[in-house]
Amino acid sequence: MYRENVGWASTCNSVGQTAGYFLGNVVFLALESKDFANRYIREPLHMELQSTGLITLPGKILKITIVLCMRRSGFREYL
Repeated sequence: MYRENVGWASTCNSVGQTAGYFLGNVVFLALESKDFANRYIREPLHMELQSTGLITLPGKILKITIVLCMRRSGFREYL
């Protein structure tokens, strides 16, 4: 960080933590809701309505596990 920008460090930290909380929790809950997904995403895009949201908790856990395993052993093995 440049010396003239040190004063912005705490502001960037606060904004980053708030954005991370919002994206990690609020957006995840909205996309997991079948009502939200059907009304605001599937209907406007003329997609078939479904009984699940766009993402599910087991699906998200699986993706996180795969990414963590890939990071641990190195991405090059999977490319």
